[in-house]
Amino acid sequence: LGVSFIGTILRYVVIDNCKVNYANFADAKIKNMEIRESSLVESTFYETGIKNLVLDRVHFNKAEIFQTNLKDVDFSTSDIHDIRIDNSSLNGMIIDRFQSQELVRILGVNFKD
Repeated sequence: LGVSFIGTILRYVVIDNCKVNYANFADAKIKNMEIRESSLVESTFYETGIKNLVLDRVHFNKAEIFQTNLKDVDFSTSDIHDIRIDNSSLNGMIIDRFQSQELVRILGVNFKD
């Protein structure tokens, strides 16, 4: 818990069935990384460089993602409830239709039943 990867280079890393809450990936460079069945609750990704990140059932609840290119990163099996993210980081993210409601709320759009 609370690990700091600030400014680090992470290559060919697998995180599987781990609790990595409160991790800080600010200014890190991630390449060829897989995160499976793990918790990154309240973690931070700020100006994080990402290339070839694979996610499978990861909990990102209350995580903060800013100025991080998530193009082609598939979040569709992950939990992104209460995520904090800027508009530029959203561009190109892969999500499922249920997650779209969570992200539309961030954009300031309200749903009417």
